Amino acid sequence: MSQDDMNIANADGATVRADMNSQIGALVTHSSGATAPSTTFAFQTWADTANDLMKQRNTGNSAWIVLWKISTGFYAVGADIASATALPVLADGLFNDVTGTTTFTSINALGIGSTKYLQFDGALTVTHHATDLVLPQGKDILTQAGQILGFYEYAAGDWRLIFNSFSSTIGKHTIWIPANAWRPTTSNGCAAIADIETTAGNPDVQALAFDASADEHAQVGIMFPKSWNLGTLTFQPQWTTSGAVSTGVAIALQGIAVSDNESIDQVFSGGTPVVVTDDAQGAAYEQLTAAESTAVTIGGTPADFDMVYLRLFRDVSDGNDDMTQDMLFIGTHVTFNTDQGEDT
Repeated sequence: MSQDDMNIANADGATVRADMNSQIGALVTHSSGATAPSTTFAFQTWADTANDLMKQRNTGNSAWIVLWKISTGFYAVGADIASATALPVLADGLFNDVTGTTTFTSINALGIGSTKYLQFDGALTVTHHATDLVLPQGKDILTQAGQILGFYEYAAGDWRLIFNSFSSTIGKHTIWIPANAWRPTTSNGCAAIADIETTAGNPDVQALAFDASADEHAQVGIMFPKSWNLGTLTFQPQWTTSGAVSTGVAIALQGIAVSDNESIDQVFSGGTPVVVTDDAQGAAYEQLTAAESTAVTIGGTPADFDMVYLRLFRDVSDGNDDMTQDMLFIGTHVTFNTDQGEDT
């Protein structure tokens, strides 16, 4: 141990020389010891031998900042951090594990220029914030176990993502399923696909017609990539109508997953329909986009390479479905989440 209060008192020459030697020893050994120096200064270093950590006093001389491990010369791993809306990081090392599943939208300030690398023990959402937590393209990140994100404090409390250990292909993805991929169900099906001419030489409408008198259905089978996390889906239908009206429709989607050597002859149990509503805008053959749905839970027990049968229908009993004309279904976006970068 070599520490000193860094104060040379008036004394005889031998005592002053001894004080100077003690202070030089403290300086060259970074005030090494199992306990912190009793007198501290801004930017002072301390070799904390009890914890095998090199530390430095902060600008305000109010706390110690961990620099690296003494025994290895590498950066230190700090204590685990419980996830919270404002992530409570500390200056206890460059790396920390984040536990829990709470979404966070900010990280507490450590000081401009600080960096933190966070390893996540499981899935949680890191939410983009324009001034507190800036993520590429303003897109939220759904983490996976073992994923590491690196952040840089650009301004006080303003953190920027600088590193992502997982491929950028992990997260939310969208596929487009056009009307001509869907088939009317044998029972209670919609009309078959039709080409509807608007004006000669202009785009035709390729659509499935769902009338207003009863629920009519269409179906498609999708095999999602192995990288699908086997979780919920959302959908966002596109449609039009031949009527110059402002009335509305309700469009529902449900699904069931069928594995190898499992019967296809199943009801859509567990795949509770999720409904989105939308209104026509007063003119015939306008392109109409409904809002993205809430989460659609797939029935059965989804597994890799399952066939997922999706059933879409017009829910004429919904209070918003008051349009008397056919709903002309053009297609729908379906979104799903992935948890790996490729399909090995």
